[in-house]
Amino acid sequence: MLIKIKSKDTGFTLLEVIAAIFILTVGIGGSFALIQQTISTASMIQSRLIAAYLGQEGIEIIRNIRDNNWLEQRESFQSPPEPDWNKGMSGCQGPINCCEGDYKTKMSPSKTPLTSLVGCDFNSLNYLNIDSDGFYSYLPGTPTKFKRKILIDPIEDNKIKVAVIIQWEEKSKIYEIEVVEHITNWYEEHRQ
Repeated sequence: MLIKIKSKDTGFTLLEVIAAIFILTVGIGGSFALIQQTISTASMIQSRLIAAYLGQEGIEIIRNIRDNNWLEQRESFQSPPEPDWNKGMSGCQGPINCCEGDYKTKMSPSKTPLTSLVGCDFNSLNYLNIDSDGFYSYLPGTPTKFKRKILIDPIEDNKIKVAVIIQWEEKSKIYEIEVVEHITNWYEEHRQ
């Protein structure tokens, strides 16, 4: 006597295969979207960090001009020295005027690294470049997406407000970071 055991087919139906492919597609698609968002966020964070450093550099440029003005007057043997501490900064007074500035190698301390501009909207500014030494400047080099403007507003006789605004375009949108600091005529404060 032969006994036949009925076995149930253990294969997948077409509906089960389609459901499995759908679940895998959604999972892989979600992973790719997450990776793309992470890369985009990392790029934005990098841009913000560079912009913050460029803003701080703009403040340092103004401080160096102030310090060089004082040193220039001191070396002229005036007794006592009366430095024109904010010489070269008048063309940066907003809101219509602003300046662009960078550190330029082999520049005399008596010359200002600032260039005055009239009309300081995003399209009027020049892009910063990375020069052959890896520094950001307006000299020829590798173009970047960053633009910098410097605005100076007098507050008192011995104090100015310096605002450095870094702007860049990313994904068809203009972003900006503003760094503000009050700079004083430290020579006058020290003398009193």
